[in-house]
Amino acid sequence: MPYKIFFIDNIKVTALGDLDKELGDELRDFKNKKIDFPIKIINKIKEYLYYNKFDIFIYIPSNKNNGVMNFFADYFDSELNIKKLDCIRIKREIKEQKFLESLKDRSENIKNAFEILELEKLENKNVLLIDDVYASGATLKEVIRLLRSIPFSFNLESLVFCYRNYIFK
Repeated sequence: MPYKIFFIDNIKVTALGDLDKELGDELRDFKNKKIDFPIKIINKIKEYLYYNKFDIFIYIPSNKNNGVMNFFADYFDSELNIKKLDCIRIKREIKEQKFLESLKDRSENIKNAFEILELEKLENKNVLLIDDVYASGATLKEVIRLLRSIPFSFNLESLVFCYRNYIFK
């Protein structure tokens, strides 16, 4: 059962849990290497994928090189049999979004920070875009904006592991 469903530019976004509750605690513990395997998040992902089928998934890379999104990408590819496509790249230095407290700062920080490679592999596919945390939405909105500019057809949905209930200035 998803925690929250909403839309960005007509793209369905499903959040699996609340960042201030157990999924957030597990994600933080995993990022800080206090646990080796985020079982609650993986179980929620499996439940979501039981009802939703995708040909390819892509993920928003972290600018911290902590390996978190690579772990999930590899897990999706090897254990869940959904082909991963490493096609989103950070093309310039960006600050960590979690340290920016205004929507304006977050949007400006992330604007034009990404590029999409191997576009042709997305054509006519059911594509799942994953990210770890939705806080202000600036990162996800920027990547969706970029994907929506691709000049051919493909179906896109997004899955975020944790949603942050916070009102930004």
